[in-house]
Amino acid sequence: MDISLRLPDAFNGAILIAIALILSFLGLNAVGVSALSSKSSESPIRRDLLLAYFIALGIGLHNMGEGLSIGAAYAIGEVALGAFLILGFTIHNVTEGIAIIAPLKRGIAIRHIAYLGLLAGAPTIFGTLIGGFTLSDLWALIFLSIGAGAIFQVVYEVFLFLSERGNFILELSNRRNLLGLFLGFAAMYTTGLLIPS
Repeated sequence: MDISLRLPDAFNGAILIAIALILSFLGLNAVGVSALSSKSSESPIRRDLLLAYFIALGIGLHNMGEGLSIGAAYAIGEVALGAFLILGFTIHNVTEGIAIIAPLKRGIAIRHIAYLGLLAGAPTIFGTLIGGFTLSDLWALIFLSIGAGAIFQVVYEVFLFLSERGNFILELSNRRNLLGLFLGFAAMYTTGLLIPS
């Protein structure tokens, strides 16, 4: 929100945040509904694979904002901060990788794992380049808002995925799921400790 206050009044930062966030959420939702309801997704394995790609796309858009902050840190000469951001985001992204492969069944070709990794990770490079070469509050605000909308969409899709399998609360209470949630919160907390505010 601090970024929106630094923008000229003509951009109306708060409205820009809302627009980018809502459009990224709804845009990803439209793509997901279209892909997951197509005739080719009738097979359960195909549907699970499409969902994994969809989650990777949402996380990739979110990671573009992370790359932007890394590039911006290097652009202003904060090399130590840039290194801490890379380390923190690496730890944080381990949990995102688990979220991507969670819907997959056994027997998925290794090439799909590589494609999913590229889809989720390559936007970080793109964001880093933009953050490093065009230090701009406007771009930062747009990318971070798109990333937030994308993450909301990923959470929504994971919620729907778990709801389809039965009672969401019972699924969440499963020991493995609860352990994954705990480890995710622990990784998020650790990331917060490693990255200076």
